[in-house]
Amino acid sequence: LVQPISVYHQSCLVNNCYSPCTFTVYVLSVLTFSGLSVCTLTLVSLERYLAIEHPNFYRKMITVKTVMLAMIIYWLARIAFVMTATIFILKNESKIFVLPPMVVLGLNILVILYCSSKLEVTASRQRRTHALQQE
Repeated sequence: LVQPISVYHQSCLVNNCYSPCTFTVYVLSVLTFSGLSVCTLTLVSLERYLAIEHPNFYRKMITVKTVMLAMIIYWLARIAFVMTATIFILKNESKIFVLPPMVVLGLNILVILYCSSKLEVTASRQRRTHALQQE
């Protein structure tokens, strides 16, 4: 979704038809869609973590409906957060408002790394147990 906007932005830079509006649209689209991708990866990692580490809780509490609802709420919150930060950046021209989206991105990446590493430890433990049972 961002690629056509990126091509238009690059062509405007080359052809000297650059405007701050095209740059703003480009940055907003990159921030929004990359943020939504990270949000999706975070929720997928969290769901996989719950399914493997806490199977009873997962079977009882997690349904397709709850996953979809969580995804929609998380996406809407992310979009509202990015739009609010962008409005403050454009009005105040201060770079201090770039920090909160970066903190949220960092927290999402930490959740992804934690869930992935925890699952890797569990998988290696189960592989060892399975290999010992086979012997």
